[in-house]
Amino acid sequence: MAKRKSKKRKQELILKLVIVVVLILISYFGYEFTQGANFFDVINNAVASLSTSNRQQVERKIVNGVMEVHTIDVGQADSILVMQEDQVMLVDCGTRAKGSTVVNYLKQLGIDKIDVLVGTHFHDDHIGGMAEVIRNFEIGTLYTPNNLEEEITTYWYLDFLDVVDEKNVNWVFPEVGTSFSIGDANVQIIAPNAKKYKNMNNYSIVLMVTYGESDILLMGDAENLSEEEIMNNGLFIDADVIKLGHHGSDTSSSEKFLKEVNPQYAIISAGKGNTYHHPTKTVMERLKKLGIVVYRTDESGTIIMTTNGNNISFNVEAGDYLSGDKLN
Repeated sequence: MAKRKSKKRKQELILKLVIVVVLILISYFGYEFTQGANFFDVINNAVASLSTSNRQQVERKIVNGVMEVHTIDVGQADSILVMQEDQVMLVDCGTRAKGSTVVNYLKQLGIDKIDVLVGTHFHDDHIGGMAEVIRNFEIGTLYTPNNLEEEITTYWYLDFLDVVDEKNVNWVFPEVGTSFSIGDANVQIIAPNAKKYKNMNNYSIVLMVTYGESDILLMGDAENLSEEEIMNNGLFIDADVIKLGHHGSDTSSSEKFLKEVNPQYAIISAGKGNTYHHPTKTVMERLKKLGIVVYRTDESGTIIMTTNGNNISFNVEAGDYLSGDKLN
């Protein structure tokens, strides 16, 4: 009888533990569910958050004489850190659940000021974590698209507006063709090229970052329409490296656009096992056909690209051309 009671007690404890874990997940990630996030993507992000620090440690501080571009592993989201000399630009901050991941990553690098903070467009997987970032760092200039007339009522957006107001952040809207400096690197705004879009992704701020002879094109979630506008606006878009738009979705990275950019390398920020199957088979086959070497966070975790203005290197091995649904 005692053994049976002990077994029953153990089962009750296990059940209670499961309930506690579920309640914690709901409490911490519940807002994502309320914004229509897929259950499995939320759980995958949670697992990635726990495992990222074990997969890869931040090894470098700000280094003079080179430019570093860190594609931070934030699961099915984007966050890209550019460092040159003593200046810093952060492009996107992952989801609200990943804000602390980005904050901790920057603090490990000894960063206390973000000279330029860019929110490419108002989707949770790009700006959700931005309020947390703004709370923790001095911000020089903030760039986002001008979506103030859009009716956005999500919690993370309202939180973002509050903290921008609280800290009196210098908030600027992008103008195509204008540029600014990050150390000795030049950053030019390439998109958005229209004032109004039906699809929020096409509001994405697209940046060409140039250091010496090295160019990297950061696409946000810009889709085919924005790519066509970029090709028509007459600005220089030939680049050594492209951070693919929309996590490798087939709504972006048309063959025509990739041929125009003519990159040697492509970086993809996507969560392993994401239910969108990013990067898609179509895009991966296109990259392979064009001979573009691929680096992807769903395989390698955080990717650090380093250039001295001539040579480009990466901290991880190149990835494969499998689509997201084939990567285990």
